Amino acid sequence: MVDPRFVQESDVLSTLDQRPNLMELTPGEFESLITNLFEKMGLETRLTQASRDGGVDCVAYDPRPIFGGKLVIQAKRYKHTVGVSAVRDLYGTLQNEGASKGILVTTSGYGQASIDFANGKPIELLSSEHLLYLLRENAGLDAKIEVPPTWMIRFRTGLTCSSYRELRSGVLVVRSGFVSGRRSVVEAHRVGARARAA
Repeated sequence: MVDPRFVQESDVLSTLDQRPNLMELTPGEFESLITNLFEKMGLETRLTQASRDGGVDCVAYDPRPIFGGKLVIQAKRYKHTVGVSAVRDLYGTLQNEGASKGILVTTSGYGQASIDFANGKPIELLSSEHLLYLLRENAGLDAKIEVPPTWMIRFRTGLTCSSYRELRSGVLVVRSGFVSGRRSVVEAHRVGARARAA
């Protein structure tokens, strides 16, 4: 595979046991991790450069006859729900690249508009729960996704999931309702004196 966008990938997966919180990785390390993971899953993978990558973080090839082909993978290390615009961008990239499938991997989840848009299209939306499962099954890694205490939690209105907050011992616990049919819990320290009830 010769493409000027491809760069040398680093083996983030082998060093992750020292810091298994995926939110502590840089965006570049997270993209390398996703590339490493899909390689462990039996795909031929290539990491793309950080800028001017055409909306692709990783290009993978599934060598299986009939079911295989070119896949474009986008990695999003997000603390908030991935919006439909990211899914639309992936779909456009998929068509532009002539790929058989697009995969969007995130440390968070997807809103209903994203799920609806991907429905019936050759797009896979992998949420935080899917990612943690794939790392456990394919790399033997029990990773976690926790927002670091230094990150300020901001609440946006209009999310598709229900949220509630509790203040416990100086730790603000954010519990998202069912996103894509799965429950997620994110903990972060409150920056500031007190949390107001929503």
